[in-house]
Amino acid sequence: MKKLCVTPFNEFWMDCGFNTNFSILCSVESSFRDLACLNCYTYIENKYKKIDIRTSDKQRDIISNIITRNPTQFKNNTDAIMIEKIINLLNDHLLLVGVNLYDWIPDSLGWQRYRWNHYSLVVDYDSDNKEFLVMDDDVRGFNLHRIPLDRFIIAIRGTDCLPHDGFIVTYEDYADKYNLEFSEVIENALLLIDSIGKMIEKDNLWDIYVDDIDGYFLEMTSKTFRFFNRQVANLVLVDRLYDLRLIDEKKKEDTKKVLSDAMNGWDLIKIKFLKAYKTKKIDVHTIKNLVNQQFEKEIKAWDILRYST
Repeated sequence: MKKLCVTPFNEFWMDCGFNTNFSILCSVESSFRDLACLNCYTYIENKYKKIDIRTSDKQRDIISNIITRNPTQFKNNTDAIMIEKIINLLNDHLLLVGVNLYDWIPDSLGWQRYRWNHYSLVVDYDSDNKEFLVMDDDVRGFNLHRIPLDRFIIAIRGTDCLPHDGFIVTYEDYADKYNLEFSEVIENALLLIDSIGKMIEKDNLWDIYVDDIDGYFLEMTSKTFRFFNRQVANLVLVDRLYDLRLIDEKKKEDTKKVLSDAMNGWDLIKIKFLKAYKTKKIDVHTIKNLVNQQFEKEIKAWDILRYST
């Protein structure tokens, strides 16, 4: 099977795993762009008693049916042998490689700040310039980056708690076209409205971690950025429904106006958390009120999509 030519999925950012998966999926079958923006998510209270987003089983099932990750080890060699093995694998495969983000990508959240570990998608090696081509996050979103050989080695050697050195990524070279259906969007909207109602009723979801102030502000900045991007995805979804003639122009414009307001509201909340990371101060009561305002806007948007003519 010919190695897949992957294009970064960067219309919006949800997390590194999501954008990695949809970079591969949409390179296999372009219609999976519609699955990426589908509103198959709900808001939940996670095990840490904080707000989060959970995607539906449908998205996860399609991903697992097309993409397979096979664990591989390569760190128990000299640098030269390790790099030779990785380059040889890249001749025919995509790789997920465990790296330490402290030494990975400039202008990323972890760069020269945090020794976080994660798996990054490595798609090729440029032998002329001795650089690896990787797809990963920086402050501008999910894109293609070039990592010099020496920094690549440092980032790999810097990992200390990942279960595997990396994964060989295999994928189906053919997938049926994904068909976006209005009925599914409305079914998901009902689940979303229900989950939002439950979140509005809770008072503890934005409380500060008094024993880890920095961690709290970073986590909430990341979460609100995801919620912002989820509204970006919803705007893409509404445009797509219109392109497929599943809604009329008035319904499109009315829904997008409310979603845009919610998107801008989440951006404002994210900026407040970024500022608070420096000052170590934030008015949680104000944040809760702002969050509930964005939730109410999202409910309104789904109601417009459901009922307006």
